[in-house]
Amino acid sequence: VELHAAPVSHVVQRRFMTCFAKHNAGFISPGFHGTDVNNHRSIFQHGLLIPGDGNKLKVVHGEAYGRGIYAAKVNAAWLSSGFCSAPRMLVCAVIQSPAVLHHRDAMVIFNAAQVVPLFEATAQAFGGHFIDRVMQTKKLKDPGPVA
Repeated sequence: VELHAAPVSHVVQRRFMTCFAKHNAGFISPGFHGTDVNNHRSIFQHGLLIPGDGNKLKVVHGEAYGRGIYAAKVNAAWLSSGFCSAPRMLVCAVIQSPAVLHHRDAMVIFNAAQVVPLFEATAQAFGGHFIDRVMQTKKLKDPGPVA
């Protein structure tokens, strides 16, 4: 896995740092966000956004725990890898507050200013989850168990 600094815009950086200051230099934890690689450029320019919150984005993968930005906790990168269209995932900083719901290995962030991509992690593949995603995309059949 290689890490590359996320080229986030100054607007996104300022939004996060202003929020961080308002939370009295609160606790920050890492999180992983998996998405279609074609979304990365927009995320770097505008930040991670909550669908329908002042934008025209639509919910793509559901909102089981509320409409927000979903990120996997540091011990569960595998969870976000299943949403990647290529082996490229965002490594983010998440300001912890009551606006962040923790559910098992996931965080749901209800304030977009509280999350910022720091790095883009790239690899040859993200294990079986990436392979599963590619198979779904190409609508291939499961090859079954391998002996």
